[in-house]
Amino acid sequence: MKFNVKEDSKRIIVICAASVVMALNIKTFVRTGGLYPGGASGLTLLIQRVVELFLNIEIPYTIINVILNLVPVYIGFRFIGKKFTLFSCISIMLTNILPISYRYDSLSCDYI
Repeated sequence: MKFNVKEDSKRIIVICAASVVMALNIKTFVRTGGLYPGGASGLTLLIQRVVELFLNIEIPYTIINVILNLVPVYIGFRFIGKKFTLFSCISIMLTNILPISYRYDSLSCDYI
């Protein structure tokens, strides 16, 4: 696994920006609208809501999402490469941490 500082620093910056956008999307649009996006984040939200509805237990988003992403991370490490897996793990962790650390207010006060 060789690192090219210029190229990989650009990738990390893009990964961080994409993670911020994804975390903002999950916190503002998806959760407030009751939506279920595709992929691990949608499945995570679905599991959260089902467990809360039927078992009255609140499970943190991060725990479920990390567990669901373990299989793709392993497959990426095993078959694609270490650098790809490292960048994927950075994206997964930032997407999980950012919604917790920031408080987003409603986008508008309009009533329908």
